[in-house]
Amino acid sequence: MSQRRSKLAHQRKCELALVEACQLGDCIKVRKLLEQGVSANSVGTFGWTALQEASNGGHTAIVCLLRSFDCELDFVGTAGETALHKCAANNDVKTMDVLLSSGCGVDVRNSGGHSPLHVTAYHNHLEAAQLLLCYNADVLERDRWNQTPLHRAAGRRNVCFLERFN
Repeated sequence: MSQRRSKLAHQRKCELALVEACQLGDCIKVRKLLEQGVSANSVGTFGWTALQEASNGGHTAIVCLLRSFDCELDFVGTAGETALHKCAANNDVKTMDVLLSSGCGVDVRNSGGHSPLHVTAYHNHLEAAQLLLCYNADVLERDRWNQTPLHRAAGRRNVCFLERFN
């Protein structure tokens, strides 16, 4: 039994190391851990996956690497968001394009019912919104408060967003 516990503890340590390497943008360490068999879907201490950490940090090369090891693109973490939501909040169009071209759901919802387009509207990220629309994001999709992305933009007085997408 203790040998099994030891093996599980080692596995968890490796998973945490992968998530941390993704957060820090250490592509060499990420590749090494993945090649050693650490799951590309590893989850860190605070519930973010390796992909979410890499996406949040704008580490596009690591996102591509994780994708080549078949990580789950649309995982909703304990914070209630996907990797695409994190990119949308950061206006990281380059990483968003990698995720979307890999088959990430353009209208996947977070725990608040917001699509990535809702997030871009809230933050007034026009370039990210334009990319989402190129991938056929639904501008009429409503969140759990019955608001569309345009409602979110209006609530924040994001005039540029409203002028461009209304």
